[in-house]
Amino acid sequence: VLAMSDLPRAFPNPGVWCWLNALLQALASISNPCWWEILDAGAETGGLLAAVSGALRWISRRDVGKATSHSLMVRLAAALSGECGLTPAIEQDVHEALLKVLEAIHQTLLWHEFRMGFKCSHVSLAPLPSLGRSLVALKATSLRYGFLDLWQGVFEERRVCCECGLVRVDRRPVSQAFRCLSLDLSPDLSTSLDSMYGGSSEVIEGVLCSGCSLVASLRCLRYSAARGWPGAYIACQRLLHLKSGVDAESLKLLPLGSPPPTLRRTTHRRTLKILQAPKILALHLRRLMPSPWGYEKSDVLVSYHSFLLLGMVSLENKERARLYGLRAVVSHLGSQATGGHFLAHRRVTYHGDRGNWEVSQHCVPHGTSMLLMPSSWVLANDDHVARIRLAQVFHNHAYLLLYER
Repeated sequence: VLAMSDLPRAFPNPGVWCWLNALLQALASISNPCWWEILDAGAETGGLLAAVSGALRWISRRDVGKATSHSLMVRLAAALSGECGLTPAIEQDVHEALLKVLEAIHQTLLWHEFRMGFKCSHVSLAPLPSLGRSLVALKATSLRYGFLDLWQGVFEERRVCCECGLVRVDRRPVSQAFRCLSLDLSPDLSTSLDSMYGGSSEVIEGVLCSGCSLVASLRCLRYSAARGWPGAYIACQRLLHLKSGVDAESLKLLPLGSPPPTLRRTTHRRTLKILQAPKILALHLRRLMPSPWGYEKSDVLVSYHSFLLLGMVSLENKERARLYGLRAVVSHLGSQATGGHFLAHRRVTYHGDRGNWEVSQHCVPHGTSMLLMPSSWVLANDDHVARIRLAQVFHNHAYLLLYER
């Protein structure tokens, strides 16, 4: 049982600060040591990362200074406004706020990495200049990659043309990265996650197909060359060396005076699955539904559990790391998209608990595993923090969930 001195702190709500209070409590619930290492280093970077670091350390009673809640709030509000465009005086969406805060933190770490690399390339660090420069730059780089390992996952998008059978696979982090997954309202969270991001296919009409465009362009160029069109023969020879996997836009780069390419749009079958999962899995439930009066919130019950098995894999194989434990649930009370109240149900880590739970290989990660999870849960409703039972965490107002591997 948690004593009163072990309960996390919470900021008061001066107006419509509830969304930020709930978001901070969710971020403070993360137990991964790498997250707190980033926050500790962020105290020296300034800006939003330093403000978030101070706020989360104060909430978790890890602060060593004498900063007051008021000074931390003022500093955090200024940083949110300057780097994220978020004003605590105006009601915000927690999902969008989370993405903006994470992007601002990543930009700070990226700038810190660049600044340390530039500084160390010009300043000698005695008594071991070369080693010292390397260690400082390596530390900044490891912090940024540690952040990406925590928060950023990568999709694998596969598209197959229904006419020519061309397969295009995109797994580049620059285009397929994600930090939060949005889910439709389904009776079961795991089913919805597997249905949307587990490799299920969907049909997309009117996709520009490079394979069909290449075949159609070659056919037209051969016909034009046979009729004596200037440049058609040269363009045809150039396209013959291209493969069907080339980007359809590249077909427009034909010699001057040649006929224009023939672009074809066809039906494709698209599948999307998680190729690389982050250590902190953020899930957003799409509760805002369009209506004749604007967007309204749906209170449909979505069943979620203390443990989440990402991908239908056995606990006995190498994919055991895909087992996630619930850390926080941010809830929205109210029926309108522009109002309501946010609060957070979050787990409090015991002293010495690093978030690495030993789970029996013979248990089922729904129901029986819930008994193995420490029941140190609290409800943070603005500045009011109270102990709760695990059963109170599961309800029909969940809006944003944080799972930790």
